[in-house]
Amino acid sequence: MISKKNFVIISIMAVGLFGLLFWVMKKPDSETSTIAVVETDQGAVDQATFDLIRFDRDFAELGKGDFKQKFTVFQKKYGEWVSIYLFQILGLDPQLSSSDLEVYVQGILKERNIAQLDQTVALQYANNDSLKNAMKPLVGYWNKYFPKMPIKRIVAINSMFGLRNGLIKGGILDDSTLFVSLECFLGDHFDYEKLGEKMYAYQRFATRPEYMVPTLADAALNNILGFGLEGRPLLEQMIFHGKWYFVKKRLLPDFHDSLIMEYPGEKLKWALKNEGNIWGLLTSRNYLYSIENQVIARFINDGPFTMEMPKESPGKIGRWVGWRIVEQFMNTNDSYNMDDLLKNQDAQKILKLSGYKPKSQ
Repeated sequence: MISKKNFVIISIMAVGLFGLLFWVMKKPDSETSTIAVVETDQGAVDQATFDLIRFDRDFAELGKGDFKQKFTVFQKKYGEWVSIYLFQILGLDPQLSSSDLEVYVQGILKERNIAQLDQTVALQYANNDSLKNAMKPLVGYWNKYFPKMPIKRIVAINSMFGLRNGLIKGGILDDSTLFVSLECFLGDHFDYEKLGEKMYAYQRFATRPEYMVPTLADAALNNILGFGLEGRPLLEQMIFHGKWYFVKKRLLPDFHDSLIMEYPGEKLKWALKNEGNIWGLLTSRNYLYSIENQVIARFINDGPFTMEMPKESPGKIGRWVGWRIVEQFMNTNDSYNMDDLLKNQDAQKILKLSGYKPKSQ
């Protein structure tokens, strides 16, 4: 039996499978991938084995026929994942009686918008082989770099937007199982707001199918890196996220940097062009060692742009600069490997040894 402490849910607020496969397998180009060129290992990808589990389709079947009989089979098949899905992801009341749970679940599944959403997911992601092939590189590289904690299963769900409590795009069910919410990747043409899900314009691009696998990578990385360094100075948080993206790029070496960072391409281009000015702002105003919440949020949190910078700038610019620093640190310190990097908690030393002094183009 899996310990409850191992269940971690990542909530991240914010087409067809051909499009997904096109993007994830496309080689980086000079305009969108300039932070790091990473060696690929097709052998690791080819050897990747894992189960893709369509929890979403089995749950949808509970809305048809004898609920009690089907729910008994459903629970037997999925065990503790059922409770996680119902009470943590969907946010239902754990105190619901079995009869009330039946009424509630069948009511949800028959609700018009939810039923239409589920049908859209079922049609768009009907090809399990294509979906699994898109996920295979992540599993292959993850199991290469972290063989002691391999990914064995990926569970596809329909979170129904946490019943309008925010987009839950992906996360961890147990130490070897990730989940992904397929309805969060229906594309920026899909009208999420008609279902009651508020979404800002700058978030819509990340609902494209090509962002699904990077979301799974973030879920897996949370298992080794945790949630962050709340309350620590800006520089430490920048380096923490820099390590995150450094590893993420090694897990997805064929993915555009715009997909790794979850940036629109034009935002990434702006950051590269203005890197010296960004660094100048951070250093001239002594922001690097600030612990003020407003300063941290300004440079670490996502948004349509970064305050104190032009509207062409991306959000979470501090994370991007952190990645630049970490990449340069690793490029100039050959004795360090990935494990050494993850263990090094001295952000000031990483910055110093990186020799990071960017100039704007």
